[in-house]
Amino acid sequence: MVVIMSFLIVETRTTTKINHISLIIYMSNYIYSLNKTFIQIDDPDPRASTPGTRKSEDRPSTFRAPTPAKLKRSRSASNNSKYIIKTTPEDKKQLDLKVARFFYGHNISFRAAQGKHFKNLCCELRPGYSPPSREAIGGVLLDQVYNEVREELKNNLINEEPVIITQDGWSSVHNDPIIAHCLFSANRSYLHSLQNTRKAKKTAEFCFDLIQDVIEEVTNQYERKVFAVCTDNENKVCKMRYLVRRQYPEMVTYGCAAHIMNLLEKDVGDSQIMKHVVELNKYFRNVHKAHGYLRDHGGVLPQLPNDTRWTSQVKCLESYTSNCHHYLAIRNEMIANNDDDMPITISRIIDNIAIQREASRLLDLLRKFANALDVLQSDSCTLADGVHVWLQLLHDPELDNHHASIKRKFLQWVEPFMVVSYISSPKYKVL
Repeated sequence: MVVIMSFLIVETRTTTKINHISLIIYMSNYIYSLNKTFIQIDDPDPRASTPGTRKSEDRPSTFRAPTPAKLKRSRSASNNSKYIIKTTPEDKKQLDLKVARFFYGHNISFRAAQGKHFKNLCCELRPGYSPPSREAIGGVLLDQVYNEVREELKNNLINEEPVIITQDGWSSVHNDPIIAHCLFSANRSYLHSLQNTRKAKKTAEFCFDLIQDVIEEVTNQYERKVFAVCTDNENKVCKMRYLVRRQYPEMVTYGCAAHIMNLLEKDVGDSQIMKHVVELNKYFRNVHKAHGYLRDHGGVLPQLPNDTRWTSQVKCLESYTSNCHHYLAIRNEMIANNDDDMPITISRIIDNIAIQREASRLLDLLRKFANALDVLQSDSCTLADGVHVWLQLLHDPELDNHHASIKRKFLQWVEPFMVVSYISSPKYKVL
């Protein structure tokens, strides 16, 4: 250190530039910091003052560098901060909202928040973070997310096109009557409300009161114009649409094309052939022994028609045609094993070649309605597309036997403005 300082002093005497003086001060501070950090001077030996020992000033000073362990600790202490994740109260609030939205968006039971595996996952993803409790997800967080979603809906509708309101009703898994309202605007749909009507009777007047509240809310709170109302095609709902037109003459009302197409498919598929197919599929689906035979033969799971699942008749016939040869092989195997557990009615259906042939023809027929239904329930379907789909079915020669049913359902659905939309559409070039 003395040598370096002497060199700098000589340099300073030979040149009088001010930057050399600054350099001397900088180097002095730097060398002092090095001595303080990396070099440690031992304290004088306490025995130096005792007689017969060397004095401390006669003994040269000893220097000791820090050990690797101390140096490692000193460096890690200064670098640990960038590896530590701190969860502030504001961070926890935002994380709780994201966790709650995950539960709501994927319909996950709130009880899962108490599971140890879920808590361990959150701890691994962000150490020190405690996820919200089941009570918080079902209480204060639910209210907060609900308010945020309502505000998002309002903001999204500010610059959107006029709104179409849809109303539909069903029974929940607990057999509670539910009526839902959705808003559709600019090719986007928004769930507005779900209401448990409980003991109230679902009359046309009751449904009208519900949708009138939605119309007033969209008009006043969201400041958007309601252009149309779309519902299913039940008789009381058709009467409700008449009440809407009488109260709001400028508003367009119409029934759901996909819903009425599903009703048409059910009418066409309601035949004796379908009943035989359902009886056979139900036997191999519900009877344990027959179901085990079918799995051993590599068959597919038999499907049954369901009123709440569209195109389920097609799925039923498809599973029957796929399992037909398995059914026959199982019946022959049971006969060879002297196993008479199969009912005689099931054996007769399996042996009836006419049922297989007619089921195949019915499947080809119902696929036409299923394909039309897929087009009508797609997000990109327009009114012109809907009219075009119905006209294709009316002019299909393979559907001549069902022409009257198709025409009746089409006239039940179509409105004059739909025909205008189809005629003026550049996609179909009718004019």
